[in-house]
Parts: sequence; structure tokens; C-alpha cells
Amino acid sequence: SLETSRSLYSPLFYLTKRQARGRWTTLAHRFYAGKPFELSKKPILSQLLVGTALLLFAVTIVNWLFHIDLVVYFNALTVKIYQVSSTAFAVAGFALMVWRRNPRLKYTPLHWLKVAGGTWVLSLLLGVVVLSYLTYWSSTLPASYIATYEYAAHGKRSCTGATVYDQEVAKNVRVCHPGALRDGGEIRVEKLSGPMGIVVQQGHLL
Repeated sequence: SLETSRSLYSPLFYLTKRQARGRWTTLAHRFYAGKPFELSKKPILSQLLVGTALLLFAVTIVNWLFHIDLVVYFNALTVKIYQVSSTAFAVAGFALMVWRRNPRLKYTPLHWLKVAGGTWVLSLLLGVVVLSYLTYWSSTLPASYIATYEYAAHGKRSCTGATVYDQEVAKNVRVCHPGALRDGGEIRVEKLSGPMGIVVQQGHLL
């Protein structure tokens, strides 16, 4: 029709074609310049960082579970720090959950009870792991003493050994696999002392 032909030859039509050509040219330049591949690197980099962080966290927990937790003992001051800090983190975490709740949803008391319990358990776990590593790294002063021991056939994570009373931390400590243990006797305990507690290294039967 006449109106269609006029619209085809109108300046607005040619302006639109020029804009379309310019956009296609820009996209082609970006493609050959490698810009689309630069955009795809960001998700890969973020996934790599997240994966590395999760791997380091898993290694930290496993090392604490099978090594650090067996040789580190807190003193009275560190125990108080642990109790106060874990409680503070639990309260702060629960308050953050309440503050960031979705106002459109209805939450039951049982839900908030589960949230409080989960926050408390998580704060206890993180607190003992962090303080255990700090105690392990800060205990640098070698020390030893002789004490009577009691044979312990069972222990956490197959730590069969001798149970002795350590005066520095005022509690019983376990020396894992010191040798051919008897029902009782004397043992020389070697340890590393620090401001937060001790690290039991080894024991020698006398």
C-alpha cells in the first residue's frame, strides 16, 4: 500500500536500520575481542573461591577432630572465654536471624526454637575449634613432669593411653599410646605450655 511504501522510505526507517547495524557491529566486535568470555570468567572464579574455602574448612575440621582435639587442653581462663564468646555469638546469630526474617511468612515458636538450638550448637562448635587452634599455636614453652597414671582402655577416637592429672590446667589429661601400659605406674609427660592452655606431646613410662 501507499502508506507502507512511505513508511519504508521514511527517514525513521533508515535511522532504525542504521541503529540495528550499529548494534550488530558492536556485538560482533565484542565477540571477536573476547568480551563474552570475560563475562563467563566471573562465575568460574567465584565458584573456585567458594570451593577452595569449603575445602579449607573441611581440612580444618578434620585436623581438629583427629589431632588438635586430642592434645589440646584449655586452662580456666580459656574456658571462661569460651563460655562467654560462644554465648555472645549464639545470641548475636539468633538476633540476626530474627532481624532478617521474611515479614510475609508466619513463623511458629517451634521454628524459632530450632533456630535458637542450631545457632547455639554452631557457636559452640566454632568457638571450641577456634580456641583450640589458638591454644595449639600459642603454646610454645616446653615443660615436663612426672605423675602417676591410670590405664584408659577406651577413649575418644581410639585414644588408648594413660590418664594423668595436670596441675596447670587442673584437670585430667590423656596421653595417647605412650607404650606398653600397665594398670598403673609413673609416667613422664612432655607438653607445651601457653597462656591459653597446654598441648600434650608424648609420654614415657618409668
